[in-house]
Amino acid sequence: MLRTLGVCVLATAALAASAAARAAAAPITLTADRAITSRLHELTLTTAALPAPTHVRVLLPDGYDPTGKRRYPVLYLLNGGAGSFRDWTTPGTGEADVATAGLGLIVVMPDGGAGGWYTDWYRPGIKGRPRWETYHVKELIPFVDARYRTTGTRAGRAIAGLSMGGFGALSYASRHPDRFVAASTWSGAVNTNNPSLLASHALDLISGLDGGGPGSLFGLRE
Repeated sequence: MLRTLGVCVLATAALAASAAARAAAAPITLTADRAITSRLHELTLTTAALPAPTHVRVLLPDGYDPTGKRRYPVLYLLNGGAGSFRDWTTPGTGEADVATAGLGLIVVMPDGGAGGWYTDWYRPGIKGRPRWETYHVKELIPFVDARYRTTGTRAGRAIAGLSMGGFGALSYASRHPDRFVAASTWSGAVNTNNPSLLASHALDLISGLDGGGPGSLFGLRE
């Protein structure tokens, strides 16, 4: 009886350890994949790094075959402040689908929050959610490489962004040089110590779009 009980305990522990390992290896859960066009998909994801489900749009190259042998480089595009992941494929504005037509390239457009600033929030000293950098760099990139036929290498991965997203692109690339071979910014807000930003409390104001208060992003500056 005791031996049987011991075996059951060990088996239960092994199953729990296996489940924990799977959870650690796959922190993102895919809950929806909606095809908008033949190339454009919108995914709904959940992760412990964010307080609510998040979205990412993925543009696949023409003729993409999920069972084929060909692998593709990836471009990550980050949205600007008060924007969203949809901006890059909005007719008349982003039009990433038009710009990349005919290119052998996968384009990934994750949500960065309206005022998330591509950082793990400080929330003065609590360091709670959202953890945008953790999600984008440590979770989303491996998820994309596992789900799509990417090269899965630094040489095949670039990042770019607009305004707040430009800050995200350059800061991610500088802190994670093993991840990206190139980075670009358009009208990037790359200096968060800019006196005009600090004087106007612009960072606190824009973080308020995502429920932040003074010092939520990087801590109090003054």
